[in-house]
Amino acid sequence: MVEMEPLETSKKCPYCDTNIVLSEKAVSVLEPDGIRPFLVDKREIGNLFSNWIKRRWFAPNVLKNLYQSGKVTGIYLPYWSFDNSADTEYTAQGGIDRTEIYEEDGKTRTRIVTDWYYVSGEVGNKFRNAIMRASRTLNDRLLKSLGGFNVEDTINFDSRYLSGYNSEIFKVPMRQGYEEAKVKMEDEIYNTISSDVLRRYDRVRDIRYSIYWSDEYYRLLLLPVYSMSYSFNGKILSNCYKWGKMGKIVGEYPKIGCKKIAIAVILAVIALGLLFYYMNK
Repeated sequence: MVEMEPLETSKKCPYCDTNIVLSEKAVSVLEPDGIRPFLVDKREIGNLFSNWIKRRWFAPNVLKNLYQSGKVTGIYLPYWSFDNSADTEYTAQGGIDRTEIYEEDGKTRTRIVTDWYYVSGEVGNKFRNAIMRASRTLNDRLLKSLGGFNVEDTINFDSRYLSGYNSEIFKVPMRQGYEEAKVKMEDEIYNTISSDVLRRYDRVRDIRYSIYWSDEYYRLLLLPVYSMSYSFNGKILSNCYKWGKMGKIVGEYPKIGCKKIAIAVILAVIALGLLFYYMNK
């Protein structure tokens, strides 16, 4: 018997190495609307990781030979993708700067004074493919460092793409994901309002707004990430790899103290050399 975590929908059998896909499980909760297939074979990840770790000057040399292909896992992670339109009414204060001349200590001086005026208006924003994580399994900091996905390349979901990879069902409810997405959208709306006021004024403050959301649409997507965990000196470290037009690896790695000291010494010698040079110039 092969045990699977409650959120997993596919994995490799540890006994015969065959691929297990529980398509019924994926569909029974909510069938994904789209999937972005893996474009890099697992066998290539070793070279990618090796090149990445070799560029980490502070990493121990033994770590550069630690890559173990058996610990690399391709995972389809669930993401919510949201589209909507936002029509926003706002009020704010717009400031116009002017130069004021005044006397102080018998001298004529100038200063900038801002006159503030009440302003109001409307702005519109359209959001497309705002994605939010629907799972909390992998290291959130690493995934954020990977950056976003180009979801334009997603295709219609087909459970056959899950074969040979791990995958998860969503754990973050759609409404929760949407509320989190709206927080980011409101940051953009705020910037739009600020820009609208600054077209007519020099400064802006005290922005208040009311949003009417419309044309709301969501999709559940499965997006590909390679993950690798390895043990070094008793610590579990993780790496993530995302494929796009340019692949990107982010990860954790131990740093050798002696290399840090060596760089500090070199920098100190350079600083002393420069100081000596300018003192005797």
